[in-house]
Amino acid sequence: MGSRDYDGARQWFEKALAADPPVHRAHLELGKVLLVSERLEAALAQLERALESETDPRYLQDIHSQRGSALRHQERFVEAAAAYEQAGKSKKVQEMHELEAMRLQNVQYAKAKAECAEKERRVAELRDQNRDLEGTEAWRDLERKITEIVAGCEQFHDEA
Repeated sequence: MGSRDYDGARQWFEKALAADPPVHRAHLELGKVLLVSERLEAALAQLERALESETDPRYLQDIHSQRGSALRHQERFVEAAAAYEQAGKSKKVQEMHELEAMRLQNVQYAKAKAECAEKERRVAELRDQNRDLEGTEAWRDLERKITEIVAGCEQFHDEA
């Protein structure tokens, strides 16, 4: 199905929602169309509206599953896990917890890398400011302290 088909489906579901009385399951279907069209915020809004009006457990499970998918695409893994939990999808719940753990590791790694870059910038300034000491015992002491300061930053030097 091409993007024009999704646009047509979106328009049809929007008309169904404008009908009197509205076709409340159209919120779910419109949410699905918006999700595959990568309009995630709009998809989530429709899925939330679907949750407000749906009572059938089969449709509720689908709504929660679709919400989980939209939230996962936004890298909102904790919320996605909760949605998948409500949909009864334990494997997806576990996957979201694993993705969140990896996301947090990446955040910590990026923070450590930035801290090392700042330390190395300060060390370069310190060396430049004390070039007149080069070759002296004071310079060797300075180099020992610098080595301590940047310890652990070597892991970032091998990255391209």
